[in-house]
Amino acid sequence: MILDKEKLLIACGNKGFSFKELREKAGISIGIFKTLKQEKNIQPKTVGKLAKTLGVSVEEIVKESR
Repeated sequence: MILDKEKLLIACGNKGFSFKELREKAGISIGIFKTLKQEKNIQPKTVGKLAKTLGVSVEEIVKESR
């Protein structure tokens, strides 16, 4: 799965989180967080943690597959 950085920023803004706060609240390592910010493929479990922390569905923060 590939996160959409712009959608992630919007979801963070709606929740009032910085990326650092999101990473800490979701329990994601710095290395994994750097990977997802580069819009590289990450594990569904990680995307699920982020979505849950942000209170959104996974579909709201991933890139649409074409």
